[in-house]
Amino acid sequence: MNHRHLLASAAIICGLAAPAHAQEVGVGFIAPLSGPAAAYGKDLLNGALLALEEINAAGGAGGRKLVLIQGDDRGSPKDAANVAQSFVSDPKVLAMIGGATSTATFGAVPVAQKGRLPFVITLASHPDLTKEGEYIFRNSTTQEQEGPALAKLVQACLGAKTVGILHLNNDWALSMTKEFKKGLQAAGIKVVAEESYDPGENIDYSAKLAKLKAANPDIIWFGSQYNDLAMVLRQAQRVDLGGKPLVGSAGVHATGLIDVAGAAANGLYLHTLFFPESPDPKVKAFAAKFTEKYKQAPNLFSSQAYDTMFIVAREIARGGYTREGLLKSLGSMQPFAGVGGAITFDPATREAQGKTFTPLLVKNGAFAYWAECSPKLSK
Repeated sequence: MNHRHLLASAAIICGLAAPAHAQEVGVGFIAPLSGPAAAYGKDLLNGALLALEEINAAGGAGGRKLVLIQGDDRGSPKDAANVAQSFVSDPKVLAMIGGATSTATFGAVPVAQKGRLPFVITLASHPDLTKEGEYIFRNSTTQEQEGPALAKLVQACLGAKTVGILHLNNDWALSMTKEFKKGLQAAGIKVVAEESYDPGENIDYSAKLAKLKAANPDIIWFGSQYNDLAMVLRQAQRVDLGGKPLVGSAGVHATGLIDVAGAAANGLYLHTLFFPESPDPKVKAFAAKFTEKYKQAPNLFSSQAYDTMFIVAREIARGGYTREGLLKSLGSMQPFAGVGGAITFDPATREAQGKTFTPLLVKNGAFAYWAECSPKLSK
């Protein structure tokens, strides 16, 4: 874990306290910065660091410089718990942001709740995460929201009446699959085949893919994270799934999918909470700055972290530079107009309100706007 010490927040110069801008406010950042899900963490971190740079250039959080303290959860709940505890124990840290995978984030939320450290989850989407307690917020959607949205996408835009499913066996994927199947059932779409695999079982998916092909579904949906799905898609080329449309979830809108899958990802359908080619001036400005700094376009993960940093900075200043003040400020937050839309938190559930999905497909080795689908989803 990369953990930097913060400078003292007060000093006496000529008998006077140091000015507010000389003080520093710590924000803990938790994500997988190594291990199989590291691309998620890198995308989140890049978005957070760009926001941090802009916030401090504009005067910080109400005049106080923000410092981002990085913690690597390695995709493990045990490591996530240890990182969260290090932030809880540091009185200079007023908030924690991050949380890429639900499995790891489950290790962090009880520590943050017990330690009374406000935690704004940037992406982990298991619906039970915010139920841990009043210190846990989420600037994203849950699988309970995404499942029906995906079902509508495959019905309205792909005309699916039958679906084959291949999913990972972890907290996120099991919940995502459950909610997607609920959405399918409500839409009158039948699941004709379902296969699963355990984390780390990334050597040979061909037998599972062959079973899905034999069931002859209209489309095949993958409840996979980017690293697993990249391998699955490469092997699917050898199995030859007969041109069936292949569909993923918002969680695969990550740089790592394209990097690993290459041309095998072409033709994949999905949806996302953020797309850099939006005509929104805020999105255009963010995409331009991000691309200039990192030499690649921003994605869902980087946009979520970018907005979350601005939300936390604004609410730290409004709350009076204490954890309890931040908790109250987040709970009564007015809408924040970010690159992910005008976002606020439901005061009862602490879940984000105002999020909408945009349909995408992978074309020529890049994520592209699925223009034909969008009007069908609005009906």
